[in-house]
This record gives sequence, C-alpha cells and structure tokens, in this order.
Amino acid sequence: MFENNPNPQDQFRPEPPEMPKQGGGSPPDIYTMPQKFMNKEGRGGGKVNKLLIIILLIVVFAGVAFGAVILFNRLSNTNENANGVVANLNLNENENLNEDLNANLNENVNENLNGNLNANENLNLNENANLNANLNANLNQNSNLNTNTSIIPPTASLDSDDDGLTDVEETLYGTGKTTPDTDGDGFIDGKKVQSSGEIAGELYLGYDPMAKNARLEDSSLVKRYTNPTYNWSLLYPAKWTATQTSSATGDKSIMFSPDVSTVEYLQVSVQDNPTNLSAKNWYLSQNPGVSSSEIENLVVNGLDGVKSPDGTTIYLSKQDKIYGITYSTGNLTLVNYMTTFEMMYQSFKLVSSSVTNTNVNSNTNSNTNTNTNTNINTNSNSNLSF
Repeated sequence: MFENNPNPQDQFRPEPPEMPKQGGGSPPDIYTMPQKFMNKEGRGGGKVNKLLIIILLIVVFAGVAFGAVILFNRLSNTNENANGVVANLNLNENENLNEDLNANLNENVNENLNGNLNANENLNLNENANLNANLNANLNQNSNLNTNTSIIPPTASLDSDDDGLTDVEETLYGTGKTTPDTDGDGFIDGKKVQSSGEIAGELYLGYDPMAKNARLEDSSLVKRYTNPTYNWSLLYPAKWTATQTSSATGDKSIMFSPDVSTVEYLQVSVQDNPTNLSAKNWYLSQNPGVSSSEIENLVVNGLDGVKSPDGTTIYLSKQDKIYGITYSTGNLTLVNYMTTFEMMYQSFKLVSSSVTNTNVNSNTNSNTNTNTNTNINTNSNSNLSF
C-alpha cells in the first residue's frame, strides 16, 4: 500500500508552495506547518528505529542459536576409541577388527518470531573405521612351582666299612667299625642290597653278627618286649629303654630310646580300625594327599602292611587294629639307626593273650551235736503195820 511513497509519514505533509524563479518579484511568503502536524519527539522515526532494533536482535539470536547447534553436533559426534593392551597370562594372539559406522542426521528447524523460517539441515555422516589390531604378545611364562618332590628315606650317617651298620650302630652291637663281617661267617654284619635285588645282612635278617649260625634273639644284643594289653612283641637293642610315652595312653604307645643322648627314638602305637580296612586303604584314608603309588606294600610275619613314602613308618593291620611302628629322627639330616629300625619292625609279631584263672574255694563245715539226758527216779515206799 506504500509502494509509491517510501515514507508513509510523508502523506501527512502538505505540498510546499512553488518558489518564484530567481530574478524577479518580491520574496515569497513563508508558510509554516500547522502545529498538529509537527513530529513530537520523533514519533514516526522512533517506531522505525525500534522495529529495526527488534529485527537485528532476532537475527543475532538466530545466529547464536545456529552456531550453538553446529557446535553441539560436532561435540556429540566426537568418538574417542581408547584401546589398551592387556597383558594376559597365556600366549594368545588376538586380532580385533572393530568398525563403527555412525550416521547422525540432525535436522534443526528454528522458527523465528519475525516470520522467518530457518531450516538448518545438518547431515553429518561420520564413518569411523577403527581398525584395532590388538596383538597381545604375553611373554609372561607360567612357572609351575608345584613340583612333585620325591620323598626318599633319610640318609644314614657315617658307615666306615660299608656293611649297612653306621659307626654308631657298630658301637651299639659291639661289631667292628672297619670289619664288614665281624664273625667271619661270610655274611655281612648289617644290610646290603645285592645285584639281584635280594637283601643280605645278618642283623637285618635276624642273625647275630657276633656269632656264626646264631639267631639274634638268642644273643645278648637284643631283648624282646611283649605288650600284654594289645598282644604284640618285637626285638629291641638290649642297651635301649622301653617306656610308655605317657600315662594317658598307657600300653597303647611304647617308646624305645637309645642309651645315648639323641633326638632319635622308635615308637609303637596301636590305633583303632573299626571298619577292618587293609593297612594300605587305612593309610590312604588318613593321608588323602598321598598317591597309592608312593607307598610300599609289605608283609611282616603274616601281617598285611605298608611303608610310608619317607620309609620311616610301618603300618600293619589285623582286623580292627592298626599297629604303627615309627622311627622318629627329629630334624637330623643324617640318621644313625635305620638298620636297627628295620630289624625291629621285621621282628614285630602278634602273640596270644595269656589268661590265668585261679579258683580258690574255702569251705569249712563245723557240726557239733551235744545230747545230755538226765533221768532221776526217786521212789519212796513206807509200809506201817500195827
């Protein structure tokens, strides 16, 4: 409606009078605009300025909003992939191919108050082709520290003549420390494993190393201990002492001690076997960490038995009882009585119980009968005649 008049306010202004051309006539009359048409405080111009300011603010606000949207989209589409190298305990080579395809389509439609439609269409196609080749070269070798250490019998102390008796045992039995066959009968004094696997040796087999063709039990070198409560017996060196280990156990545990100061001793104890297990099965039930291949089976005087992996304990079974024979060596690295221990457990046997029945009957019968009969007859007859 204002196409021919750029300033609408000009329609209210009157046309000025035509001015006379120069060079003639009197000066024209000066007309003034009526007071009602005067622009008070820039009424028309003020409205235009305000409108321009509002439009400018809207444009600035729209620009700020548009920039904020672009910044937000850029921040939200930033992908950071952090892949750390993991050190595993196994030598495995892992190759991971991760491909992330992120298609972000952000369409922002901002409608301004001035009737301008700003359609901001941000098409962000972010293709993150992440080729993460994780090469886990784990050079940490797993060292298995659980090594199976074979348990072997203790090492014997000095044996000068290599006859199976240590020098300490030679002193105990009186045999020669430098003479392997003291009695000269052709048999070694203590113990020797032959090439055939058989074991020779007088003391080990129960013979007297000091006399030819004589049994060890008949000599003065040993004594036989008999346990009357649990009915077992064995040979032990005559110079040793046999005692109960404690008053609490009584005859259930007997200790045999050398006559010299040492931590070594031999002990025989009796344990209950209520389910009548064999010596081997009983031992494995008491020692679950031991394999059956680690123990040695043996028979002693008809009794089923086993030897512990370290060779220092023998277990013999008989019905509901287990008889344990142990060589205690303390913390010694060299032991003195291994052959004596073997002699002792090989002499172990069960004995019959002896029962003595004594019947004492003391009956005394004393019968005394006394009969006394006293008869007094008195007859008095008087005849008077006149």
